[in-house]
Amino acid sequence: SERHLFDSPIGPVQVLMDPVTLDLWSCLPAPSTLHEKTPLYDDLQDALSHCTPLPSRYTHHQESPEWALHFWSILCRIPRGETVTYGELCRLNALPLGYARAVGRLLSQNRYMILLPCHRVVPADRSIGGYRWGVEQKRRLLDYERGISHHDDAGRRT
Repeated sequence: SERHLFDSPIGPVQVLMDPVTLDLWSCLPAPSTLHEKTPLYDDLQDALSHCTPLPSRYTHHQESPEWALHFWSILCRIPRGETVTYGELCRLNALPLGYARAVGRLLSQNRYMILLPCHRVVPADRSIGGYRWGVEQKRRLLDYERGISHHDDAGRRT
């Protein structure tokens, strides 16, 4: 497998994948020591840059319990810029509401930041909630999807 660096609304992300089979093994924040951007597949860069679904020819290797076999594909159907609660996600997956905590634990193990949009899931009170890569990153992703821009300390739009 190979590591490649891509741009995203919250900074560089590193993708570990097999370039022949298009099997994805992870998509995580890039270590700060990586600065070089490696060109790869335009559709993967587009998905990461615009928070859009990845074409079906890519295969995610996300471990899931048996009750969550279709969970990740349903998660990807949450419209860009919108959120659902953990309970609503349970209902969409035909799971009892009692699975909401298990769904939260499953999302916390997501290895495909942005590509499997767990940032679109919020607590029942509709607050921002938690995020594996930090609440500020979650807020930035949701704001980006909603067309809300941020500015850095120098006043540049991010």
